[in-house]
Amino acid sequence: MKLSNLPFLSRLFLITGALITALLPAAAQNQSRLEFKADFAPSEGFVKAPEKPWRQELSLNGRWQFQPVTTPSGYQRDTGTPPALTAPIAAKWEKTPLKVPSPWNVNTWGNGRDAGDGTNRPYVSDSLYYPSYPALWDGIEMGWLRRSFTVPANWGTRRIVLHFEGVAGDAQILVNGRKAGEHFDSFTPFDLDITSLVKHGSPNELLVGVRKSNLFNRITPGHAPLPRTYPNGSYMDNLVGIWNDVSLLGLPEFRITDAFIKPNVDANMLEAEITVRNDTKQPQRLRVGGDVKPWVNGAGKDVLTAPVPKWSLGGTVGSFSVGEVMVRAGGSAKLRLWLRPKQKLKTWSPSAPNLYGAVFKVFPPPTSSTAKPPVFDTHYQRFGWRQFKIQGRDFLLNGQKIQLMGDFLHPFGPYIGSRRFVWQFYKMIKDMGGNATRPHGQLHPRLFLDLADEMGLCVLDEAAIFGSSINLNLKEDVTWTRFAKHVDDMVKRDRNHPSVFGWSPGNEMFAIFAQTSGEERVREVEQLKALA
Repeated sequence: MKLSNLPFLSRLFLITGALITALLPAAAQNQSRLEFKADFAPSEGFVKAPEKPWRQELSLNGRWQFQPVTTPSGYQRDTGTPPALTAPIAAKWEKTPLKVPSPWNVNTWGNGRDAGDGTNRPYVSDSLYYPSYPALWDGIEMGWLRRSFTVPANWGTRRIVLHFEGVAGDAQILVNGRKAGEHFDSFTPFDLDITSLVKHGSPNELLVGVRKSNLFNRITPGHAPLPRTYPNGSYMDNLVGIWNDVSLLGLPEFRITDAFIKPNVDANMLEAEITVRNDTKQPQRLRVGGDVKPWVNGAGKDVLTAPVPKWSLGGTVGSFSVGEVMVRAGGSAKLRLWLRPKQKLKTWSPSAPNLYGAVFKVFPPPTSSTAKPPVFDTHYQRFGWRQFKIQGRDFLLNGQKIQLMGDFLHPFGPYIGSRRFVWQFYKMIKDMGGNATRPHGQLHPRLFLDLADEMGLCVLDEAAIFGSSINLNLKEDVTWTRFAKHVDDMVKRDRNHPSVFGWSPGNEMFAIFAQTSGEERVREVEQLKALA
């Protein structure tokens, strides 16, 4: 695999010396160079093997052009109104390429440049992850990123969708000079259908304009100077730019856009809530069915091969009921499917993290013809057969009392994006007898949940509403609107992970509530409860 095509922060950093040292069996060292020979941050694409060839993916990670935009002199901060993002200028693109995924000020994520040997902080490691990035970029608050892409000829009539796993700041996306959409949440993924904007058979221009989140700060007159009106997170609230994967997807016109799998072990019932979409100009009656297959982990056992994703699906152990629904032109519809496992599924637990893959297919209703109906789409969703619940004072997993013990993690630097780092952190928890973890202070990359599912750790999933930063503005309605969407998007992203036992809508919010009193405090506490 080419370095420029490696997914999610694969090219973003050299991980801590301790981890590299642990990986020395695959490294070659000379007097001045330590080279790691394997994939540094191994991961999968967004489209999984069972979904092909119906779905296709083209990674847009790699080298992009970057153009800083200067914050206007005299701009009045903390009003809630950001400065306008002026259009890029043809002759102003930087000579240094920006390597996506990485914020353009990634070198500020941690201790900054002024650390290490020869500085005033010689015993503190620097965070100079990309020495090629000019120091000027560290303070840039707005900018444009640009690259081109060509839609593969064999994608045919598929819908063309841009998928962003994470953009730090307010993002404006243009394709061939026309607006494709926008997004303001540094931690949640989003999709944009750009089918009507792309050219087939020739290059397309993709522009992503980003404004730093703190440009949306507002200090409410008459109240404490707490400015942030958005989910700020922990140790990432200063970052700006594309910090996670970008993909171009080719998707069927009739397809599944969401599959929410609800295991009820007590009732011996597996329910799937399916959302199907019709992107044609005619209404269409669609049928959906699905099979359940064991997820077989084929990864290695040692420190080098265990973090590398490698898996397959076994034979079918159960099939959902087939559902049928009419979907209007250009619209979506939901239907529910059921399956009674009847002891055919093994439960998921920290000691036995059994996983399954549900493979759903979309096809038309039967006709008088005896021919097998065509399959319009295949959608894959991994899950576990498990049930958490509270009974009296006890916390139960699959009907058995469980006591959780583990560790939590702040996102101190971009190494959090490597499965190798997360695997060794989780292994440490398992080796000490732990069974739980809390990705702390914000929504972490999906791989934290993926590995918890696979290794057997229970997860308290936490939003990026970081109260202990003591800078959240709870007086503004827009703050609560953004909080609500953030929590909703978090749950939708992670609700199929069997490792997740609970949702934390905010961290140490008492630190914010302590800044007020009386009816205001009561109102804000009730608003936080409403998020949950």
